[in-house]
Amino acid sequence: FGKSLDGTPVGPDDFASELSTSFEVTVPEGAVGLDFQVDAQIGRDRDQVFRITLSDREDGGSRGIPTRTLLADPQSAGYFAAQKAKYLAGLKAISDKIAALKTKYTGTPVAFTENVAGYLTDAIGLKVLTPPAFMEAIESGTDPAPGDVAAERDLITSKKVKALLYNSQVTSPITQQVHDLAEKSGVPIVGVAETIPAALKTFAEWQLAQLDDLEKALAK
Repeated sequence: FGKSLDGTPVGPDDFASELSTSFEVTVPEGAVGLDFQVDAQIGRDRDQVFRITLSDREDGGSRGIPTRTLLADPQSAGYFAAQKAKYLAGLKAISDKIAALKTKYTGTPVAFTENVAGYLTDAIGLKVLTPPAFMEAIESGTDPAPGDVAAERDLITSKKVKALLYNSQVTSPITQQVHDLAEKSGVPIVGVAETIPAALKTFAEWQLAQLDDLEKALAK
């Protein structure tokens, strides 16, 4: 669920205990449309609660880029405020990049091996031509139907798409074949990941790197 500032793992059961420290909670930063709140007693002071709110807009609305607010004991207010400001600055950079790509590339056709970057491509307005059944099969670890494989291959060989968005962390013989076919056919390949790659440190760095790669591919 999270960790204390000294690195000690914290789970939901820990909130039932008497606690005397502050916590930094790890939440799904890439989530969209998720709102929740957790209150828990810290130590013996019932007025000192730990509250987590995750919304996908700074004002708590239901559209846009996700953000998070963490409120804990007053002594740590400065730390949380600084971390929030840093995080929101990274989100603004992502939002600005998406807006710029949307202005230029809305309606541009692309292909997926699976729907890893669907939120990003939807926000930009890209048109995903890959058969939904193909992506669903890949995501579930089963073989796509021959007709769906043929349709995916045709998108590549006929260059009906400007780029192939390829899951760089989870592959299969079929997705590797599609990758190699795109490479052979001269269709730009954009690697997208399910989690932050080891070479990057933050959510913002990860998303901006993927957006930069996508922009380069679409510009070709």
